[in-house]
Amino acid sequence: MAQSTPAAQPTSALSWMQSEATQARLSAGEVVMQSELGSRAASVQAAIRVRAVPQVVWNLITGCQSVASFVPGLRRCERLQTAVDGSWSIVEHDIRYSILMPMIRSIVRSQYQPPYRVDFSGVGGNIKSESGSWVLDPAADGQATTVEYSISIEPGFFVPRAVVRRSLSRELPLMLTGLRALAEQMAASAPVAAQAGSLQ
Repeated sequence: MAQSTPAAQPTSALSWMQSEATQARLSAGEVVMQSELGSRAASVQAAIRVRAVPQVVWNLITGCQSVASFVPGLRRCERLQTAVDGSWSIVEHDIRYSILMPMIRSIVRSQYQPPYRVDFSGVGGNIKSESGSWVLDPAADGQATTVEYSISIEPGFFVPRAVVRRSLSRELPLMLTGLRALAEQMAASAPVAAQAGSLQ
């Protein structure tokens, strides 16, 4: 697959990420989060620091096979369409967060700025609206990457608030720590191959 032109390295758009307290928690290995839970919609911003270069993380978050390894409840991931130059793709996910919820079918258009940013927005499925991003911010020493994930979602059907809270407080940290474990394992076991990967 052809690669799109690499983007400039990102600067975090999340102002709360810049605080000393947040940076200290990231350095300590914690997942940092803030969320807003409304009556119909929810939004969340979260981050984690990973001891791997952005390309390693990029390969994991843009590949359906690898995504299935760290996203809780993901039953199916399939690329339906991809631009010739690799700059965007249409991806379908089937996710079961809880037995109290129906299967979520999410079809998103993902716009790529490799290996630093993915912006996605809903274009189909049974979700009323969703949008979000992945931002990979490399450390100055080149040895680590701060992974920032944000999503805003309006299901369009009733979801118990307790289920939403559980998803935000449990599944999202599990997703990010699972991603970190895979990325650090890949970086440690095959650093040359992992860092030379291209957009899938």
